[in-house]
Amino acid sequence: MSQAIIRDMDDADRETVIDLIWELNRFENGVSGDRAPDRKAAASGLGANRRRMAGHGGIELVAEVDGAVVGYLLCVIESAQAYVHSRYSRHAYIAELVVAQAMRGKGLGQRLMAAAEAFAREQGVPSIFIGVLAGNEPADRLYDHLGYRRYSIERMKRLDE
Repeated sequence: MSQAIIRDMDDADRETVIDLIWELNRFENGVSGDRAPDRKAAASGLGANRRRMAGHGGIELVAEVDGAVVGYLLCVIESAQAYVHSRYSRHAYIAELVVAQAMRGKGLGQRLMAAAEAFAREQGVPSIFIGVLAGNEPADRLYDHLGYRRYSIERMKRLDE
């Protein structure tokens, strides 16, 4: 693998990023069974994440290898609920992280995460969060390896089954 470049996403990357999110949705659908596995949903998800970032501040990054975009990360700056101590109220949240299937295990996710952490430090926030689906063991192992600890656990019950 040639040297990867981590850079800001630009408009020319949009279609490739949608394809990456589409790939992620299909993968996560295999884990959770509730993801819309069509490209239109991926495009809609990108739009929603970009609006979220525009409202709160953030950064969109891509990983590029040999001129091809093979990874994407979106990190937003948010404020916590009123019950969180004011010192920790403002934080970063990685809302999207995906690396193309063929490029996983090569350190690109780690490099994107490191860039998001550097951005968060520049913003002066004291913490950064990321969610992971139960059953997505590769992502869970990566986050453990990078020093992310479990913070909360959400539970879900299907009422339509």
